[in-house]
Amino acid sequence: MRGVGNPAKKGGIEMLRRSWLISGVFLFLTALPVWSGEIKVLTFNTWGIKGARDIETRMKLIPKAVAELSPDIIVFQEVFEESELKILEEGLIRAGYPKEGFRSYPFKEYGSGIMVASRWRILEDRFAPYESFTWPESKETLGRGMISLRIKSPEGDFLFITTHIFPANLADIGRVEAMLEFYELSVFIYQESERTGIGSVIVAGDLNAEPRKLAYQLFSALSGLDNAFDYLHPNDPSPTYDRRADVYALTGIQRIDHILFGNLPGSGPGLKPIKADVVFNQPFPPNATKPYYLSDHFGMFAVFENSSAEKKIGTKEASLLEPGLTPEEKARLKEQLKHTLELEQQKDLWEKLSLAVLKSQDHAHKRDASLVKTAAKILVALTSGDKPSLSQRERENLLRWLEGN
Repeated sequence: MRGVGNPAKKGGIEMLRRSWLISGVFLFLTALPVWSGEIKVLTFNTWGIKGARDIETRMKLIPKAVAELSPDIIVFQEVFEESELKILEEGLIRAGYPKEGFRSYPFKEYGSGIMVASRWRILEDRFAPYESFTWPESKETLGRGMISLRIKSPEGDFLFITTHIFPANLADIGRVEAMLEFYELSVFIYQESERTGIGSVIVAGDLNAEPRKLAYQLFSALSGLDNAFDYLHPNDPSPTYDRRADVYALTGIQRIDHILFGNLPGSGPGLKPIKADVVFNQPFPPNATKPYYLSDHFGMFAVFENSSAEKKIGTKEASLLEPGLTPEEKARLKEQLKHTLELEQQKDLWEKLSLAVLKSQDHAHKRDASLVKTAAKILVALTSGDKPSLSQRERENLLRWLEGN
């Protein structure tokens, strides 16, 4: 892969700390257990936002429920208050996660809301804020971003990347924001893999998008990663947010919390999922007089084994990391858009156009929502082998973009 500079340096701000907390990400470095030959991962949105119900009670129960799964890597979302952090920390210590290092770094009013616990040594961690983040109210308070941790397991180092994506169901502004965050996340994954030389990647978090949504499909197309749950349970609709079952969930029946994996070119164990389950989808503890749902979300839990047979996946990292079009390529695209759309004959060219559009919109002061969706639609179609049908308006928008760029 070609170099792209320092991925953690954005706007002249370098955010790199070793084995500690970076920009609102809480890290526990804990004692090494007996190696089982597996990597167990849990992602769980704790619903720690202001005004949420039964916060203190739920925060005290969460470590007990986590202990029953005994994950090696844990990532929580929506841990915003120091009081919540302290309860979870103390509970995890009692559950057998001895704290070796802890630090917090306030990033905006709410921080990133992400808390990570690891049984294994964290060699390095990095935080990069989303440049695309434009939701006016939240931009002033939420420190959304992408976190990369280099973790030393008995089978070799791997990358653990986590985030909390903006909700993709909040009208056009939400859908476009989610698409651009997924674009940035895909770039970040390949930048981190290239920088570290590590190809074994696990991505976990509240991605706020169902697999059937265009935003999620764009991320799948760009990153090339596989979803551990879908890998083992194809066509299983089990949700992680369900208003029918969870008294805290307000609307919707969705699977929006995910654990993905990839064996990119580079070092590290060959990741193969052998278990993936929706967890914490029942009141806890089950035999209590008054059990509680632990959150408005359920959790996602996955177990990976080291399989040397796992194939390194092919990627589009060159065009993803350095999107751009030559004058000759722009001329060819303009001619195609004026007459016909022959994607099957110009796949690489249409891919470059779509990535260049996403990059330009990611940094734009004023977004063109239809342009972002058109670029996403083309990339998803190219990956699936389909030929998208573009409307006259979509073609005209792409032509205008080519003229102005």
